[in-house]
Amino acid sequence: MKKEPEWFTSPKQLKDWIDNNDLLLTLDDNEVLLLMNYLEGHDYAIGIIDEKLVRIDISDSEEVYEEYTIDEFIDTVCEWNYDLIVNTKFNMENAPNHQSFCQERDYYEKLKRDKKILDGMYDKTCYGKQLHDVCAKLTEEMIDKMKKAEIKSQSLDFDKEVAR
Repeated sequence: MKKEPEWFTSPKQLKDWIDNNDLLLTLDDNEVLLLMNYLEGHDYAIGIIDEKLVRIDISDSEEVYEEYTIDEFIDTVCEWNYDLIVNTKFNMENAPNHQSFCQERDYYEKLKRDKKILDGMYDKTCYGKQLHDVCAKLTEEMIDKMKKAEIKSQSLDFDKEVAR
């Protein structure tokens, strides 16, 4: 018999689950509320089966549960936010009248505020940490190359001075 998920119906339920099951991630109440709002707005539900996080597309007629990590959840919400920003900016730039423009602008500004919060959450995920590590490595490599180029340049300048 197929086990039914226990769906999170409130931000508190999700926050409690994160606090009790994810040792590396902490989210405040506003961050969890933001995630839940995006989830609802995209017709998904999230819950647990056998202590594992799952999601379902509630607009799909088939009940297919997909195992899901909190990091994937945050990454997906960041993607949704980005798509909404792009679409809203287009709508704002092509608004048929001032009232429509103002509505789109207000929504765009809200999405940009959401993005700042989501960026902070993303930094806490395994993806954000990997990105940070890659950037740090690239920065170190760039600095090393610049130092070598500077030394080589100084050496060439010295050789020119000696040749005079």
